[in-house]
Amino acid sequence: MNLPKYNYQSFNGEQLKIRINEGQNIQLICDGETFGISQWGYCQFLKKIRISPHSSNTIDLDLLEDLINNTLIRLSTYRSMLMIKRGNTIVNIGVAPYMPTRHEDILRYIEKDKTFDLSQISFNDRGLSISLLDERIPVIEPKKGDVIRCGISLNNSETFGQNISVESYLLRLVCTNGSTMREKGHCFVPDQKQRRRYFSNTSYLIDDIKSLSLKHDVTRKQLISIIDKNVNDEELMRCWQMLTKMFDGDRADFVLQLKYDERKEIIKTIKERKEKNRTLSYSNRIMTESTEYNLYDVFNHITDAAKNVSYHDSLELQRFGGSMLYWRN
Repeated sequence: MNLPKYNYQSFNGEQLKIRINEGQNIQLICDGETFGISQWGYCQFLKKIRISPHSSNTIDLDLLEDLINNTLIRLSTYRSMLMIKRGNTIVNIGVAPYMPTRHEDILRYIEKDKTFDLSQISFNDRGLSISLLDERIPVIEPKKGDVIRCGISLNNSETFGQNISVESYLLRLVCTNGSTMREKGHCFVPDQKQRRRYFSNTSYLIDDIKSLSLKHDVTRKQLISIIDKNVNDEELMRCWQMLTKMFDGDRADFVLQLKYDERKEIIKTIKERKEKNRTLSYSNRIMTESTEYNLYDVFNHITDAAKNVSYHDSLELQRFGGSMLYWRN
Protein backbone atom coordinates (compact mmCIF):
# COMPACT_ATOMS: atom_id res chain seq x y z
CA MET A 1 0.00 0.00 0.00
CA ASN A 2 1.47 3.32 -1.08
CA LEU A 3 0.94 5.51 1.98
CA PRO A 4 2.16 9.09 1.66
CA LYS A 5 5.61 9.78 3.16
CA TYR A 6 5.96 12.96 5.20
CA ASN A 7 9.10 14.82 6.21
CA TYR A 8 9.23 17.18 9.18
CA GLN A 9 11.38 20.30 9.17
CA SER A 10 11.80 22.90 11.89
CA PHE A 11 12.09 26.55 10.91
CA ASN A 12 11.81 30.03 12.29
CA GLY A 13 9.58 32.76 10.97
CA GLU A 14 12.39 34.56 9.18
CA GLN A 15 13.31 31.45 7.17
CA LEU A 16 9.84 30.84 5.74
CA LYS A 17 8.01 33.37 3.60
CA ILE A 18 4.72 33.02 1.80
CA ARG A 19 4.06 34.49 -1.63
CA ILE A 20 0.50 34.81 -2.96
CA ASN A 21 0.26 35.51 -6.67
CA GLU A 22 -2.76 36.44 -8.73
CA GLY A 23 -5.38 33.69 -8.78
CA GLN A 24 -4.45 32.60 -5.24
CA ASN A 25 -1.35 30.79 -6.55
CA ILE A 26 0.42 30.20 -3.24
CA GLN A 27 4.12 29.49 -2.82
CA LEU A 28 6.26 29.14 0.28
CA ILE A 29 9.96 29.96 0.22
CA CYS A 30 12.26 28.46 2.84
CA ASP A 31 16.01 29.20 2.73
CA GLY A 32 15.77 30.01 -0.97
CA GLU A 33 13.87 26.82 -1.87
CA THR A 34 10.33 27.16 -3.26
CA PHE A 35 7.48 24.84 -2.27
CA GLY A 36 3.81 24.53 -3.08
CA ILE A 37 1.24 24.14 -0.29
CA SER A 38 -1.83 21.93 -0.23
CA GLN A 39 -5.19 23.67 -0.25
CA TRP A 40 -6.14 21.93 2.99
CA GLY A 41 -2.89 22.97 4.69
CA TYR A 42 -3.34 26.56 3.55
CA CYS A 43 -6.91 26.67 4.90
CA GLN A 44 -5.77 25.14 8.20
CA PHE A 45 -3.03 27.73 8.56
CA LEU A 46 -5.44 30.60 7.87
CA LYS A 47 -7.70 29.28 10.64
CA LYS A 48 -4.75 29.20 13.06
CA ILE A 49 -4.17 32.90 12.51
CA ARG A 50 -7.92 33.51 12.78
CA ILE A 51 -8.64 34.30 9.16
CA SER A 52 -11.59 32.61 7.53
CA PRO A 53 -10.46 30.79 4.35
CA HIS A 54 -13.61 32.09 2.68
CA SER A 55 -12.95 35.68 3.77
CA SER A 56 -9.33 35.52 2.59
CA ASN A 57 -10.58 35.68 -0.99
CA THR A 58 -11.83 39.22 -0.36
CA ILE A 59 -8.61 40.52 1.27
CA ASP A 60 -6.03 42.36 -0.82
CA LEU A 61 -3.32 39.82 -1.75
CA ASP A 62 -0.40 42.04 -0.67
CA LEU A 63 -2.10 42.73 2.68
CA LEU A 64 -2.84 39.02 3.20
CA GLU A 65 0.74 38.08 2.34
CA ASP A 66 2.18 40.63 4.82
CA LEU A 67 -0.24 39.50 7.52
CA ILE A 68 0.73 35.82 7.17
CA ASN A 69 4.48 36.52 7.06
CA ASN A 70 4.31 38.79 10.13
CA THR A 71 2.32 36.11 11.97
CA LEU A 72 4.97 33.49 11.15
CA ILE A 73 7.70 35.72 12.60
CA ARG A 74 5.64 36.47 15.71
CA LEU A 75 4.78 32.82 16.37
CA SER A 76 8.36 31.67 15.97
CA THR A 77 9.59 34.06 18.67
CA TYR A 78 8.00 31.95 21.41
CA ARG A 79 7.19 28.59 19.77
CA SER A 80 9.18 26.15 17.69
CA MET A 81 7.61 25.93 14.24
CA LEU A 82 7.32 22.82 12.12
CA MET A 83 6.38 22.27 8.51
CA ILE A 84 5.27 18.92 7.14
CA LYS A 85 6.29 18.15 3.57
CA ARG A 86 5.20 15.55 1.06
CA GLY A 87 7.80 15.71 -1.67
CA ASN A 88 7.93 19.30 -2.83
CA THR A 89 4.58 20.23 -1.30
CA ILE A 90 4.04 21.59 2.18
CA VAL A 91 1.03 19.80 3.60
CA ASN A 92 0.63 21.75 6.82
CA ILE A 93 2.37 24.11 9.23
CA GLY A 94 2.15 23.91 13.01
CA VAL A 95 4.02 24.18 16.26
CA ALA A 96 6.45 21.68 17.77
CA PRO A 97 6.75 19.30 19.50
CA TYR A 98 4.59 17.02 17.37
CA MET A 99 4.80 13.26 17.79
CA PRO A 100 2.15 11.50 15.70
CA THR A 101 1.83 7.73 15.47
CA ARG A 102 2.94 6.67 12.01
CA HIS A 103 0.33 5.21 9.68
CA GLU A 104 2.63 2.46 8.47
CA ASP A 105 3.42 1.42 12.05
CA ILE A 106 -0.29 1.08 12.84
CA LEU A 107 -0.95 -1.04 9.76
CA ARG A 108 2.12 -3.19 10.36
CA TYR A 109 1.14 -3.98 13.95
CA ILE A 110 -2.47 -4.72 12.96
CA GLU A 111 -1.30 -7.16 10.28
CA LYS A 112 1.18 -8.74 12.68
CA ASP A 113 -1.33 -9.14 15.53
CA LYS A 114 -3.92 -11.15 13.52
CA THR A 115 -6.74 -10.16 15.92
CA PHE A 116 -8.59 -7.97 13.42
CA ASP A 117 -9.76 -8.16 9.83
CA LEU A 118 -8.95 -4.96 7.98
CA SER A 119 -12.31 -4.28 6.31
CA GLN A 120 -11.80 -0.74 5.01
CA ILE A 121 -9.01 1.80 4.73
CA SER A 122 -8.85 5.32 3.34
CA PHE A 123 -6.22 8.03 3.57
CA ASN A 124 -5.30 11.47 2.33
CA ASP A 125 -3.19 14.35 3.61
CA ARG A 126 -5.63 14.93 6.45
CA GLY A 127 -5.17 11.47 7.91
CA LEU A 128 -5.81 7.75 7.90
CA SER A 129 -9.17 6.06 8.57
CA ILE A 130 -9.36 2.31 9.24
CA SER A 131 -12.28 -0.03 9.93
CA LEU A 132 -11.46 -3.29 11.70
CA LEU A 133 -13.57 -6.33 12.52
CA ASP A 134 -12.69 -8.24 15.70
CA GLU A 135 -12.22 -11.96 15.07
CA ARG A 136 -12.55 -12.80 18.79
CA ILE A 137 -16.14 -11.61 19.16
CA PRO A 138 -18.91 -13.88 17.80
CA VAL A 139 -21.24 -12.48 15.19
CA ILE A 140 -24.94 -11.76 15.72
CA GLU A 141 -27.29 -13.30 13.16
CA PRO A 142 -30.92 -12.33 13.89
CA LYS A 143 -31.99 -13.77 10.53
CA LYS A 144 -30.13 -16.31 8.44
CA GLY A 145 -27.55 -14.52 6.33
CA ASP A 146 -28.11 -11.17 8.08
CA VAL A 147 -24.81 -10.87 9.93
CA ILE A 148 -23.86 -8.20 12.47
CA ARG A 149 -20.26 -7.93 13.64
CA CYS A 150 -18.43 -5.86 16.21
CA GLY A 151 -15.81 -3.58 14.75
CA ILE A 152 -13.39 -0.77 15.49
CA SER A 153 -12.97 2.54 13.69
CA LEU A 154 -9.54 4.18 14.03
CA ASN A 155 -8.55 7.64 12.83
CA ASN A 156 -5.04 9.02 12.85
CA SER A 157 -3.13 11.94 11.37
CA GLU A 158 0.54 12.68 10.72
CA THR A 159 -0.12 16.22 9.54
CA PHE A 160 -1.68 18.18 12.42
CA GLY A 161 -5.09 16.78 11.50
CA GLN A 162 -7.36 15.25 14.12
CA ASN A 163 -5.78 13.52 17.10
CA ILE A 164 -5.79 9.75 17.06
CA SER A 165 -9.18 8.36 18.08
CA VAL A 166 -10.66 4.87 18.40
CA GLU A 167 -14.35 3.94 18.40
CA SER A 168 -16.19 0.64 18.46
CA TYR A 169 -19.34 0.02 16.44
CA LEU A 170 -21.79 -2.65 15.29
CA LEU A 171 -21.68 -3.22 11.54
CA ARG A 172 -24.46 -4.97 9.66
CA LEU A 173 -22.58 -6.80 6.93
CA VAL A 174 -25.46 -8.24 4.90
CA CYS A 175 -28.65 -6.31 4.39
CA THR A 176 -31.44 -6.53 1.84
CA ASN A 177 -33.10 -3.19 2.55
CA GLY A 178 -30.29 -0.64 2.62
CA SER A 179 -29.77 -0.31 6.37
CA THR A 180 -26.15 -0.21 7.51
CA MET A 181 -26.86 -0.26 11.26
CA ARG A 182 -23.50 1.30 12.04
CA GLU A 183 -24.29 2.03 15.68
CA LYS A 184 -21.60 3.74 17.75
CA GLY A 185 -20.33 2.06 20.87
CA HIS A 186 -17.43 2.80 23.17
CA CYS A 187 -14.79 5.33 22.18
CA PHE A 188 -11.69 6.99 23.48
CA VAL A 189 -9.40 9.83 22.45
CA PRO A 190 -5.93 9.32 23.97
CA ASP A 191 -4.48 12.14 26.01
CA GLN A 192 -1.03 13.58 25.37
CA LYS A 193 0.70 11.05 27.65
CA GLN A 194 -0.92 8.13 25.81
CA ARG A 195 -0.03 9.59 22.42
CA ARG A 196 3.60 9.77 23.48
CA ARG A 197 3.46 6.09 24.45
CA TYR A 198 2.01 5.21 21.05
CA PHE A 199 4.74 7.25 19.35
CA SER A 200 7.45 5.32 21.22
CA ASN A 201 5.80 1.91 20.74
CA THR A 202 2.71 1.33 18.59
CA SER A 203 2.00 -2.00 20.33
CA TYR A 204 0.52 0.01 23.23
CA LEU A 205 -2.11 1.36 20.82
CA ILE A 206 -2.98 -2.13 19.58
CA ASP A 207 -3.39 -3.34 23.18
CA ASP A 208 -5.75 -0.45 23.95
CA ILE A 209 -7.78 -1.18 20.80
CA LYS A 210 -8.18 -4.84 21.78
CA SER A 211 -9.31 -3.86 25.28
CA LEU A 212 -11.87 -1.44 23.88
CA SER A 213 -13.20 -4.04 21.47
CA LEU A 214 -13.78 -6.56 24.27
CA LYS A 215 -15.80 -3.95 26.17
CA HIS A 216 -18.06 -3.77 23.14
CA ASP A 217 -18.79 -7.49 23.52
CA VAL A 218 -21.00 -6.52 26.48
CA THR A 219 -23.09 -4.39 24.09
CA ARG A 220 -23.28 -7.33 21.68
CA LYS A 221 -24.67 -9.60 24.41
CA GLN A 222 -27.23 -6.97 25.40
CA LEU A 223 -28.29 -6.65 21.78
CA ILE A 224 -28.78 -10.42 21.50
CA SER A 225 -31.04 -10.39 24.54
CA ILE A 226 -33.15 -7.56 23.12
CA ILE A 227 -33.31 -8.31 19.43
CA ASP A 228 -35.75 -11.25 19.78
CA LYS A 229 -38.29 -9.37 21.87
CA ASN A 230 -41.67 -8.16 20.64
CA VAL A 231 -42.44 -4.47 20.87
CA ASN A 232 -45.11 -3.35 23.29
CA ASP A 233 -48.11 -1.27 22.22
CA GLU A 234 -46.56 2.08 23.15
CA GLU A 235 -43.32 1.28 21.30
CA LEU A 236 -45.30 0.28 18.22
CA MET A 237 -47.18 3.57 18.31
CA ARG A 238 -43.91 5.46 18.75
CA CYS A 239 -42.75 3.83 15.49
CA TRP A 240 -46.01 4.73 13.78
CA GLN A 241 -45.76 8.37 14.91
CA MET A 242 -42.18 8.56 13.59
CA LEU A 243 -43.33 7.33 10.20
CA THR A 244 -46.20 9.84 10.07
CA LYS A 245 -43.59 12.62 10.03
CA MET A 246 -42.73 11.48 6.49
CA PHE A 247 -45.91 9.68 5.36
CA ASP A 248 -49.65 9.82 5.94
CA GLY A 249 -51.29 7.41 8.38
CA ASP A 250 -52.23 4.84 5.72
CA ARG A 251 -48.66 4.67 4.41
CA ALA A 252 -47.33 4.32 7.96
CA ASP A 253 -49.74 1.41 8.46
CA PHE A 254 -48.49 -0.17 5.25
CA VAL A 255 -44.82 0.16 6.27
CA LEU A 256 -45.43 -1.48 9.64
CA GLN A 257 -47.85 -4.01 8.11
CA LEU A 258 -50.39 -2.77 10.63
CA LYS A 259 -54.16 -2.98 10.05
CA TYR A 260 -56.18 0.22 10.44
CA ASP A 261 -58.67 -1.28 12.94
CA GLU A 262 -55.85 -2.84 14.93
CA ARG A 263 -54.03 0.48 15.17
CA LYS A 264 -57.19 2.26 16.33
CA GLU A 265 -57.72 -0.38 19.00
CA ILE A 266 -54.10 -0.05 20.22
CA ILE A 267 -54.43 3.75 20.44
CA LYS A 268 -57.68 3.38 22.38
CA THR A 269 -56.05 0.91 24.80
CA ILE A 270 -53.09 3.22 25.41
CA LYS A 271 -55.34 6.23 26.12
CA GLU A 272 -57.50 4.27 28.54
CA ARG A 273 -54.44 2.92 30.34
CA LYS A 274 -52.90 6.36 30.73
CA GLU A 275 -56.14 7.75 32.16
CA LYS A 276 -56.35 4.92 34.70
CA ASN A 277 -52.66 5.25 35.63
CA ARG A 278 -53.18 8.91 36.56
CA THR A 279 -55.24 7.77 39.56
CA LEU A 280 -52.98 4.86 40.56
CA SER A 281 -49.78 4.79 42.56
CA TYR A 282 -46.56 3.96 40.75
CA SER A 283 -46.44 0.42 42.17
CA ASN A 284 -50.02 -0.29 41.05
CA ARG A 285 -49.90 1.20 37.57
CA ILE A 286 -51.05 -0.83 34.56
CA MET A 287 -48.12 -1.95 32.42
CA THR A 288 -47.83 -1.81 28.66
CA GLU A 289 -49.08 -4.75 26.62
CA SER A 290 -46.86 -6.82 24.35
CA THR A 291 -47.83 -7.07 20.68
CA GLU A 292 -47.23 -9.77 18.09
CA TYR A 293 -44.76 -7.52 16.25
CA ASN A 294 -41.10 -8.55 16.54
CA LEU A 295 -38.69 -5.68 17.25
CA TYR A 296 -36.22 -6.73 14.58
CA ASP A 297 -38.96 -7.07 11.96
CA VAL A 298 -40.27 -3.58 12.77
CA PHE A 299 -36.69 -2.26 12.56
CA ASN A 300 -36.35 -3.76 9.08
CA HIS A 301 -39.67 -2.27 7.96
CA ILE A 302 -38.60 1.21 9.08
CA THR A 303 -35.12 1.09 7.56
CA ASP A 304 -36.59 -0.29 4.34
CA ALA A 305 -38.89 2.75 4.19
CA ALA A 306 -35.80 4.96 4.50
CA LYS A 307 -34.86 4.10 0.91
CA ASN A 308 -37.83 5.98 -0.52
CA VAL A 309 -37.62 9.33 1.27
CA SER A 310 -35.41 12.41 1.13
CA TYR A 311 -31.83 12.23 2.36
CA HIS A 312 -32.61 14.08 5.61
CA ASP A 313 -35.66 11.92 6.35
CA SER A 314 -33.68 8.80 5.48
CA LEU A 315 -31.03 9.67 8.07
CA GLU A 316 -33.70 10.31 10.68
CA LEU A 317 -35.38 6.96 10.02
CA GLN A 318 -32.02 5.16 10.08
CA ARG A 319 -31.13 6.74 13.44
CA PHE A 320 -34.53 5.91 14.87
CA GLY A 321 -34.34 2.34 13.58
CA GLY A 322 -30.89 1.87 15.08
CA SER A 323 -32.03 3.21 18.46
CA MET A 324 -34.86 0.65 18.51
CA LEU A 325 -32.34 -2.15 18.82
CA TYR A 326 -31.43 -0.85 22.28
CA TRP A 327 -34.96 -0.71 23.63
CA ARG A 328 -35.26 -2.76 26.79
CA ASN A 329 -38.16 -4.59 28.33
